[in-house]
Amino acid sequence: MVTTMAMAIVGSPPGAAAALPAADSVFILQGASPDAWAPEILGRIDPWATGGTLGRAIDANYYHCSSGCIVGEIPYPRTAGPVFGPNAPFADQSIAIGVDLTEKAIHDADGRVVVAGLSLGSMTADAVQRSLDADPHRRPASQVTFIVSGDPSRVTPFSTGIGAFFPTGFRIPVLGWTANRPPSDSAYDSVVVVGEYDVTADFPDRPWNLLALANGILGFDYTHGASSLSSPSEVPPQNIKVTTNTQGGTTTTYLWPSPVLPMLRPLTGVLPESVIDAVNSVLKPIVDRAYSRNDAITGNRLPYLQPTDGLPRLVMPAPAASTKPVVAQAAPKLQQPTAGTRDALVRPPKHVHSRWSASRDRDTGSALSPGKQPSAHVRDGSAKRVQSDKVTPGKKNQDPRRNAARTQRAGDTPTSGPVS
Repeated sequence: MVTTMAMAIVGSPPGAAAALPAADSVFILQGASPDAWAPEILGRIDPWATGGTLGRAIDANYYHCSSGCIVGEIPYPRTAGPVFGPNAPFADQSIAIGVDLTEKAIHDADGRVVVAGLSLGSMTADAVQRSLDADPHRRPASQVTFIVSGDPSRVTPFSTGIGAFFPTGFRIPVLGWTANRPPSDSAYDSVVVVGEYDVTADFPDRPWNLLALANGILGFDYTHGASSLSSPSEVPPQNIKVTTNTQGGTTTTYLWPSPVLPMLRPLTGVLPESVIDAVNSVLKPIVDRAYSRNDAITGNRLPYLQPTDGLPRLVMPAPAASTKPVVAQAAPKLQQPTAGTRDALVRPPKHVHSRWSASRDRDTGSALSPGKQPSAHVRDGSAKRVQSDKVTPGKKNQDPRRNAARTQRAGDTPTSGPVS
């Protein structure tokens, strides 16, 4: 039996509903609560009780309820072992009962269906999604959407649930819960809502940061259930991520921010707001260093825990991308040889420099600097000594530098006179 009631959507910003999944029927899976074991006692004072005011509002701002939409609560046990009361079903039992009831409700529903879960109800919704994916006679993927908040077993682009750090198949005896993962490749679309600093759905991946742990535990009441009451209008664009898996199903993740640390929220009304803001400005950067998603802001380069199907592994942060702008530089302009630069551009070895210079003078017709006189052996006609180097008619002119080198090998004194 499903408890049903009419319900209106509240808090959705104008125009936002067009992007939200539409629903003709909504089935809510509430989180674990001891009043499910004793509803006649605790249900009267707990707004999260089955049929209570808050239970009806779970994830209500993340779907669009069409005209005549019916919202129903799945009456599964909602307990996780004896910590929730004597003889209370364990978590695995509660989830199994919730899956059966939800699948029957989906089968009997008309039109488009939304399954909305919180905490233990989110893990139950995950199990329903896995079951439908494995059913060859399942409802078409276009007719069913899953919305989960405060999911302890889910890993998102922003966060890691505390349950994801346990190996798949590991059982926690006191809760009677066996660790499992949400379907990674599902034909059905999903919406995931995570409250920042929620110790169950947003567990710090550097858990040795004790201040972050204390913030998550002390602020549980301000982040866990409250995330299911949030609205997309409260989530900045950079905290929204849409991914598509190999089966074509999309997962839209919302990280609902908490500008003030949840651990400071109880001080509201006790201390002046200016004092709370000052303390928050000091503590928040320390807490943020416990989450690898903030490394680009905090500059933390310490390792963090990354979940796997087995035990988590310790990994180093990816190298930070360089933010230095790349300045395009023009290619260096090559200098053209001139009379004044040739020596600098084409410089011979030192031991032949003087001979090369003399040969150059001869080759250029004594093109010397102003005021420079020909060498003495040219003036006195001693150039006759190089007649043996005279160019034979019909042969190509030889490079003066080669003449100088050949003269040197022959043991002659190089000259700078003209070649006759």
